[in-house]
Amino acid sequence: ITPQLLASTPDRKFLRVGSDEQYRTTNLVTGLPRTLTVSLSTEFPAAYVTAIDEAIRRYNAANLQLKFTRITTGTADLPVKYSANLGSGVLGQSGGFPTNGNPAPGFTLVPSVIGNQTTNAIATIMAHEMGHCIGFRHTDYMNRAYSCGRKGQGNNEGTAGVGAILIPGTPSAPDPNSWMLACVGTNVDRPFNANDVTALNYLY
Repeated sequence: ITPQLLASTPDRKFLRVGSDEQYRTTNLVTGLPRTLTVSLSTEFPAAYVTAIDEAIRRYNAANLQLKFTRITTGTADLPVKYSANLGSGVLGQSGGFPTNGNPAPGFTLVPSVIGNQTTNAIATIMAHEMGHCIGFRHTDYMNRAYSCGRKGQGNNEGTAGVGAILIPGTPSAPDPNSWMLACVGTNVDRPFNANDVTALNYLY
């Protein structure tokens, strides 16, 4: 956690996505309507260009007040950085959560760990990391075993003192397909489902 994040005063929301009431600190991007720029390191294979465009398309198709566009020159709000290694089995890493009304400064991906996955699967990973950058935490943060199995060891990522705001229209049954689940399998495509769209529209 950066000193800037510790010093910030985030918006705090209570989201219910799936069957469990999920407390989270939601640091929001402000100044809406707003368009965030995204750039992709030239070190990535060509398939990643198609994938980031698909991730951007998914967000923009949700008709939010927060839009995304990819740039190839200049400094982006969300630079997607290349890494050869972030640790065993780590696909990517976000830059944190929004501070001072701005998104986290992009994220890093590891193509050698992601491997030869489909474009939509890579887009799912990218959309997930973009979700962190604009304030979303893992849907199953209270029990990562929900999506990670034994790998997650049932870890609770922890909560903070938060307000309690319930998103209307979300189901009482478990939602195993959210794009913000902590873990994702190989070649799994998780476009935004109805619950994800509800959460996105509530925040943005």
